[in-house]
Amino acid sequence: MPAVSRTPKEAVDDVGAIDRLRAAADADLEAHRASHKAAHDAPGTPETEARRFAPSAVAHRLDAIENEQRRIRRQLKNAARTPGKAPALEARERELATQAERWAAVRREQIAQGIAADRSGISKGDQVRWHGQWLPVLRANARSVIVSSPWGNEAVPHHELTGHSPSNRDAGVPNRPSGGPLGAEATNRSRR
Repeated sequence: MPAVSRTPKEAVDDVGAIDRLRAAADADLEAHRASHKAAHDAPGTPETEARRFAPSAVAHRLDAIENEQRRIRRQLKNAARTPGKAPALEARERELATQAERWAAVRREQIAQGIAADRSGISKGDQVRWHGQWLPVLRANARSVIVSSPWGNEAVPHHELTGHSPSNRDAGVPNRPSGGPLGAEATNRSRR
């Protein structure tokens, strides 16, 4: 292909065209970012919000945030060997701490309302609610409980539990869920 000779004015016009194209592309990108941000910030449908704030989703999200915080702390210990990485890790750690505070408050509210089970007091002999059924706890640890279900013994992560009724071993009373919305619902079902 033969070389095209251009006048200096034509070359300047081409640079102007490139600048105009670049400005148009930047404007399009900014419009796309603005629409994406507006869609992200807009409240979701009631079903989406219900799933987002479901007790199991909140508990699972808190576990994930705690895991990432531990990972970031390990990386911060090793960041002394990698200069320049620590500021980004510290910023991410602050962001995770803010998220953890927010979701922990949501979780505390759910526990106070009786929508979710508090994992701290679950022990052998208690009853827990899982998939709408109250089941006896055979063993409990920091992450899950082993329950006796109609299908055999099952390991259930704490975030899937929706109710907890401590055993009344000291009083010699059989363990019957009662009190609060979860206990009342279970009692009403047993009368049917």
